[in-house]
Amino acid sequence: MLVGVVEEATIESYGQQAPVGFPRSNAKALVLQKDIAAIRVSSDQRGRPCLGLMERLARGSEVQVCGEGFSKGTVNVRSGDQCYFVVRSSIFTG
Repeated sequence: MLVGVVEEATIESYGQQAPVGFPRSNAKALVLQKDIAAIRVSSDQRGRPCLGLMERLARGSEVQVCGEGFSKGTVNVRSGDQCYFVVRSSIFTG
């Protein structure tokens, strides 16, 4: 996620809340400036979102902010066809 590229940005600058895994209509693509930890968002048998495995999103990966995360300090992002929760401060600084 953007570490250092979007220094003055906040989540509010990326539009209205969208359902988990669906980028906001005005979601901006961000390029990660460093490797970050991410928790994969998967679905249970009823199709409800649930937390999956911890993964690493590599420097140079493109992600889109999809909405708020499961807590105040997290945000939901999409990379490729997968959704993740990441620590907000790993994307937004300042």
